[in-house]
Amino acid sequence: GAKLRGVRGRVPGGVQGQSPWRPVWFRLVRVRIPSDIYPRELDENEYARLKEAWATPHERPLNYAGFAQLKEVARDMLYDESLRPDVSFWLERFQAFREHPMEDLAHMAIYEIAVLSLRVKGDMNGQEEEIRAFVNYALESVDTDRMMDLACLVHYCTGAIFHSAVLFTAEEISTFRKRIVARVEELLDDAVDPNRKCALLDLRGFVAGCLDPTTREYPDVNAAVNYWLAMVELIPQAPLYDLGGFSYRLTATVEIYVDAERYDDLVMQIDELLARRTGRYSAAKARVGRAHKLIRAGRLLLGVRELNRAKHDWFSKETIGIAAAAVLDLSSHYSTLGLVYAAKYYALAAAWIVLQAGDDQAKRLVRPALIRAGECDYEAGAWLQALDFFSVAQLAEAAFSVELFTDADPDMDRLILYGGYILGLSKGQPAAVQEAVRQRIADWPDKAVLEHSADTARATFVEIASTPGGDAHRHLAMPPFVDAAPNRKFEWSALGVHWIISWTNTAEMTLVAEQFMAVLQLLTADLAPIDLYILPSRVEVQFGFTEDAGRRRLTRLPSNQASVWEMSVPNDFIEGNREQQHMMDVAQSIMLLQEVSLRPEEWPVLEGLAANGPLANTMVGELYTTLYRRLCALEPVILDAEYQDKSLTQIYLRREPHTELAWNKALIEEYDKSGVPAQLENRYKYFGASTKLTLPRLITSNATFKFLRKLRSEGWLDWQILGAVALVAMNYRVSRELGMQEPSPDTYRAFADKYVRKEEVESWPVVPTSVFTRQQLWMQMILNVVSTLKGAGLVCRQQTPNTEAMLMFVRHKMRYFDDDLPHDDIFATKV
Repeated sequence: GAKLRGVRGRVPGGVQGQSPWRPVWFRLVRVRIPSDIYPRELDENEYARLKEAWATPHERPLNYAGFAQLKEVARDMLYDESLRPDVSFWLERFQAFREHPMEDLAHMAIYEIAVLSLRVKGDMNGQEEEIRAFVNYALESVDTDRMMDLACLVHYCTGAIFHSAVLFTAEEISTFRKRIVARVEELLDDAVDPNRKCALLDLRGFVAGCLDPTTREYPDVNAAVNYWLAMVELIPQAPLYDLGGFSYRLTATVEIYVDAERYDDLVMQIDELLARRTGRYSAAKARVGRAHKLIRAGRLLLGVRELNRAKHDWFSKETIGIAAAAVLDLSSHYSTLGLVYAAKYYALAAAWIVLQAGDDQAKRLVRPALIRAGECDYEAGAWLQALDFFSVAQLAEAAFSVELFTDADPDMDRLILYGGYILGLSKGQPAAVQEAVRQRIADWPDKAVLEHSADTARATFVEIASTPGGDAHRHLAMPPFVDAAPNRKFEWSALGVHWIISWTNTAEMTLVAEQFMAVLQLLTADLAPIDLYILPSRVEVQFGFTEDAGRRRLTRLPSNQASVWEMSVPNDFIEGNREQQHMMDVAQSIMLLQEVSLRPEEWPVLEGLAANGPLANTMVGELYTTLYRRLCALEPVILDAEYQDKSLTQIYLRREPHTELAWNKALIEEYDKSGVPAQLENRYKYFGASTKLTLPRLITSNATFKFLRKLRSEGWLDWQILGAVALVAMNYRVSRELGMQEPSPDTYRAFADKYVRKEEVESWPVVPTSVFTRQQLWMQMILNVVSTLKGAGLVCRQQTPNTEAMLMFVRHKMRYFDDDLPHDDIFATKV
């Protein structure tokens, strides 16, 4: 019953002469999370204080403490471009240490000067002799810190020679690298202390991951990770080993090592060890650092995985704001992946987490979280639901924000833009929808602005949405106001599956269906890095009420074109406790995925997800339905019949999956390239022999010959044509011999072997040409494909198999229409 007060009245900014609605509202704006939710790393005044102190000669501490201060500034300069104009000042300060009586400090200065010169000024020319001196000094040292500096410097020099930033030859740098390896191996042989051995294994792995400039071959990242895994085993006995430093370097190089076979094992163990030493907060911080680097590098799913792990470590009273910020960040990333209801679930969870925790500072996240939930509904075409969340978000503004909406507030721009499009498009809808929109924005402070600009916003939306490949195509999943239809539907694509979920438009059924989709989408994101051997196809789930009492039931309906399921929801459906409901959603989602997966029966891919996958990421503190009810009312407006705005008949919607959720076309693990020639040789041998007389008869018939040649032009390989002909002939002969008998499998197999594995003779029954129809040959092709899949150890669980999907699977993942042998033309007798 609360009212929204205040007059903002600002039209979203545009360029002079352009519509203010042109700022491409379909391009998602990243959720604005208050910067001070995350802990600050640096004291802003520290730099100025240090520079002033080092500018005064008599105040310069030319000792180890002073050198440590300079190193801190140098590290900051590498990542803060605002400090880089001062690089010459700080290089001079390091240069003062070159004449230091302590030899170690003098040589450490060489390293710092070289790296700072390269990283900031892009050049190390003229420093070659000093670098050579540092190489010799570090190799004679037993200090693993100096040797790590050396390895880093050699790594920098490798890149520098490719850009003429240093006058070394590739051969000299390669020699440095070999000398480091030899020295580390020598020291490892003598190492007894676990702390020292860990440092040496750390260094050995680092060098293994460095490029050899003479070969320019990509380094063996698996070897590097294996050295580090050996190190991990010793860390519990090495309390003095710098685990935090290694974790930092692992984050800094994540793009290089993330594809190593056991990289995930390594980071999981490192994070767990770090959590034991310094607390779970430190481990979570490392994971967030890796996540952001992975996302910037375009590895969104891996970044999402790291953020999910971090949020678990931050779920405590003291860090609840950081946990909620991570959850809200994840919502944006799930939207980018096209997983709208997964994104909406995480947005709702972020709002609820801080409301429940009682952290007044963190409650500032409520408003952006609710706006994010509304954006998800906007993408899903549920525009009335979106308005509900936008309205609640404005109430949260007054309750929890330190500053109310201002002209410079991007949240305000987003609400005006979304509201303008929704109001404008409502004008093409039935009266009930128009009235529902008016009621929902009645108390908005920006109502006058929206009404004034509604026609312009509508025209802009129609233009953008009707442009192929435009912003609507990338972000809008369903047409506007689908939440007013009597029967609702949502579609998206992931893992090679086009998912279609439909349901009767009631409040209760909408909540049940949205919760199920959220869990299913989160599960697909968790499973995406694993090749599930998915049959690329369509999966439809039709939610409906039933009079039957009991639990929700998922039933497969017959279809050879898609996997069609009926989800029966009892009229008196009670969700039960959250764990039971969650497990039902997860189990039924797995059921759908399993049915289109050809992985073996035991489906081992789920074993590793028990702790970090379906049971951890697919529920964030509470059920989706519970969060929804507690944050926003759902009172649907339901039209009497389906309705389509005539101006949106050519609207382009997002139907292609995000690239990281596309169908995996990689060859299956069971594909044995070395064994293919022998298999094909046998097929040509047996199929050629068993059709020795039949094939010439078929190709002497012009009509049949034309038909067989057409199969070849359509992509059928000769061994496939021979196999289909042989099996059609075999079925005809076996049926003729057995008549009406119902043979045992062994009897049928014996007859089949007779007519397929032996050379055809005149005494065999002649098969009429009319038997070899396209339908019969096609059926045999499918049976051969099924046999091929079974022979590879794969399992088809579909009672009514999707034949087109199976053909696509073997084409791309088993080279079924590519592998062949040189052979005589099977149609040569016709020529």
